[in-house]
Amino acid sequence: MTDIINFSVDNFPSLICKDDWAAEWNSVALADLEVEEQTILADFEAQLGEPIEPVPEDFWEKILLVKCTEEREGGKIVDRLVKNIYGAGIYRDETGAIVLKFGGGFWPVKQEKQVLIVGNLRGSIDFAEKPREIEIDGANGGKVKVKTQNCWCTFVSATAVYEVPINTEPKTNPVKNTILMHLAAEKSLYTFLKTPPSGNGGGGIENMKELGAGEFEVAECYLKNTPKNLDSAQAWVLRLGDGQQCWARGLVEKQLSSYGYVPEKHQILKISNIKKVGDKTYLDCVLRAKKVAEPAQPIATPKKTTSPGKTAAPKATAEPDPVELPW
Repeated sequence: MTDIINFSVDNFPSLICKDDWAAEWNSVALADLEVEEQTILADFEAQLGEPIEPVPEDFWEKILLVKCTEEREGGKIVDRLVKNIYGAGIYRDETGAIVLKFGGGFWPVKQEKQVLIVGNLRGSIDFAEKPREIEIDGANGGKVKVKTQNCWCTFVSATAVYEVPINTEPKTNPVKNTILMHLAAEKSLYTFLKTPPSGNGGGGIENMKELGAGEFEVAECYLKNTPKNLDSAQAWVLRLGDGQQCWARGLVEKQLSSYGYVPEKHQILKISNIKKVGDKTYLDCVLRAKKVAEPAQPIATPKKTTSPGKTAAPKATAEPDPVELPW
């Protein structure tokens, strides 16, 4: 029986058991997976042929991206659970080409009508059963409703079937009928695609607000010459665990300008609030260290009346609240 690999939790069950996720978004190394799971990714990469550019040195160290949901008690995060896993995806680049992104590497995609070809893999485009309605930012501010439909390319090899998501741009009205009519006219799928997340070989540097609220693993921070629309000659850039890059803003920019990049202290980017006032956007953000899990405390036994000759049980001390570091 041929396996279907759709880069979901079903394909990587070991990640469900992991209980020490550091942030909402986390990168996963090949070595962190079970042998069977490693084989899935290694076999897929072997089918892709030559990448557009050599893959980064840390390619296998950041091969999957995991998004977690956060469980809170009293406003504090007490647990993080796996929500989604992101592996390979199909995008467009700035040259007009269709590309497949896998980890930090990019591979060229050839289109023949409704068939996509990557290396040794050939696949057809499939769609979810029904479109869905979502809200996106309108051209004049505010929100507008558009319809979009999840789609993917089903690539077939001799040993497996790979369902690779096609990342469409909602404002292009990417529903089944529109896309199929476009392809039937022998036009490129490129029209409907998003550009890939930046970093690790693809794209530019985003504004921090584009990340949305959440917690993100930070791989490094560095100074870069700024584009002309920024005031200073150089500005701080954050490279995240998933390869995305963004300009430092707000308190994060002040932290880095004051102290420089301190790897052991600047490990997590936390964006807690984003609000738009007129034509400006404000966000609450901070860099902090990873919180080390405290050892489990023994359960205190109920206080009992002591019998003659016996000593009362020691009184359990309350566990102190975790201290938020000022970084």
